[in-house]
Amino acid sequence: MERESASEALAALAQPARLATFSVIAEAGDDGLPVGEVARRLNARQNTTSTHLGVLARAHVVTAQRVGKSVIYKVNQDVLGSLIAFLEAFTPKPNGSPKVG
Repeated sequence: MERESASEALAALAQPARLATFSVIAEAGDDGLPVGEVARRLNARQNTTSTHLGVLARAHVVTAQRVGKSVIYKVNQDVLGSLIAFLEAFTPKPNGSPKVG
């Protein structure tokens, strides 16, 4: 993952309400959730939740798939895995220095 993509993903997750939104979707697992259910679980307004989901989707942290009249949001596992790998590159090696230069 490139720094710009990582920065966009981290910025999307850095806002508390968006992180809570992401957490609810992550907890739903592979089935994902429609926006109305995400809003209900967060006790939030649906339009506000939609806005947060839009930011997360533009950062590619979540995916959106239309199923009938609903849009189902799921964690983008590929991007999440890449983001984790990007961050792990900064963890110390056994000699105490970061893995990246």
